[in-house]
Amino acid sequence: MKKILALSLCCLVAAALSTTCRADTWNSDDGDFMTKSWKEMFKGGGPGQPGNTLMALGEGFHFKKATLESTYFDEIDQRWITTYVGGELLLNSRGPWLSRGKLLARDITATNSSAFNPDTGELDFVLTFSGQFENRPDVSFAVEARYLGVPEMEYDGDVPIFQRGYDFSATITVDGQ
Repeated sequence: MKKILALSLCCLVAAALSTTCRADTWNSDDGDFMTKSWKEMFKGGGPGQPGNTLMALGEGFHFKKATLESTYFDEIDQRWITTYVGGELLLNSRGPWLSRGKLLARDITATNSSAFNPDTGELDFVLTFSGQFENRPDVSFAVEARYLGVPEMEYDGDVPIFQRGYDFSATITVDGQ
C-alpha cells in the first residue's frame, strides 16, 4: 500500500512539473490567440439574475462554471456590476502560454462591468478575474475579456434561455515559470 501511495505521489509531482508555461501577456486583438464565443445561460430566469452561468471558449482556454451571485447598479458609472463565483479556467498547450501540459484554476470569482442599450440591443461588458493555478501554485494569471455588440438571444416562447456572443477580445497574463 505504501508503494502505491508513493508511486501515485511521484506521478502527481511529475505531471505538475511537466507543465511548462511562459510568463507573458497575450492579447487576442493582437493575434496572439483566437477567441471563439461566450455564453450566459439564464438559469436564474433572465439577464442579471442569480444562478445564471457564464462560460467562454477560445484557442487554448476554457472558462466555465461561473455562477452569478450578485448584481448592483453603479450610479456613478451607469453600469451594472455583477459577481460570478465558482468559475474554472483551463489553459492548455493549444494556446501560446504553454509548450505542454495544462493549467487549471477553480473557485474563481469574476467581476463583470456591463451596460445594455435597450434601443440598439447592444451589450458592452468587461469581465475580469485572476488567481493561481491548482496544479502550479507558483504560477498566477489575470484575465480581462471585453465585448461590444448585439448578442444572440435564444428564447423559449417569451422566456430567455441564453445569450451568446462571438466577437469578444481577451487579454491573458501568466506570471511564473
